[in-house]
Amino acid sequence: MIRFIVIMALCFALVPSVDASDKVFCIGEDAYQAENEIDNLKTWDDLYRMFKRYAACNFDDGGIGEGYSDTVGLLIANDWKHINKLKKLCDADKAFEHFVYKHLDMTIPADTWEIMINNATNKCPSTVKRICKLILKANNDIEQEIKHER
Repeated sequence: MIRFIVIMALCFALVPSVDASDKVFCIGEDAYQAENEIDNLKTWDDLYRMFKRYAACNFDDGGIGEGYSDTVGLLIANDWKHINKLKKLCDADKAFEHFVYKHLDMTIPADTWEIMINNATNKCPSTVKRICKLILKANNDIEQEIKHER
């Protein structure tokens, strides 16, 4: 009996602990929380923290997904001076780069796209050429999709 208890104690000691940030599923409360947070994203760091917090939730559709797209569009259009921050985050985390690219979509208003295209075409620092190319590629993909829909 003592041997059994010792073995069980060792098994539990070897199992890594799981905290709230390691969860692999989402509950309705997560969606509610994400919905409340989406309008408060003001920086690339804010978006990245939310991306990491809800990565397992797959909130890329519906209102939360549109909120992500809106944030990506507004940051690229209106906070261009911090585009280097986006580059650093994307360099460090390719999943985040994919996330940002995925949210360069048709839900972003045309006037915001106009500013984004202008920034990527005319104001692109040499250090962020890859990011500018991603923006222009996303725009081209959308234009192609619109052509095929006609």
